[in-house]
Amino acid sequence: MPRRLPDRVDALRRAEQGVDLCGHIALARMPRLTGALCDREGEAYAELRFDRDLQGIRFIAGRVAARLRMTCQRCLEPMEVRVERELMLGLVRTESEAERLPAEYEPLLVGSAPLAIAEAVEDELILGLPLVALHAEGEHCPVRTPYRAGDDDARRHGEGPFAVLERLKRGH
Repeated sequence: MPRRLPDRVDALRRAEQGVDLCGHIALARMPRLTGALCDREGEAYAELRFDRDLQGIRFIAGRVAARLRMTCQRCLEPMEVRVERELMLGLVRTESEAERLPAEYEPLLVGSAPLAIAEAVEDELILGLPLVALHAEGEHCPVRTPYRAGDDDARRHGEGPFAVLERLKRGH
């Protein structure tokens, strides 16, 4: 049976210990994410490594992945969206520490309270959502649009957008 991730962890202490966590989190525990979805069913998977680099920066590295059901904005039917994100979060206590982080780290502000794992995973999944959910090319979508990028005759024949005007101009 898949392992569940803990609700909360002391991220700074885990980084000092060099701990790896991996497992599943129910989507129902992510209200900000599920607000953009068709339903709250399913799980996200996360692999998280808490550690310290050679410069002494404490970080969380890993990946998150989920299959999410969103509404296609073309046909308004449910569809599956796969989201996978690699993450490299530098653990900081203050804004000034965040400004000093090397570029490869995204800052994650941690205080004295334990880090809510579901919230951190939820943030990454939200960042991975498409701006507009549409069925991918080749997938069945009940709505046929009259125009798709690259479909118009002028582009196939190498004509530019003003070719018709040019022909009219030559005719007079």
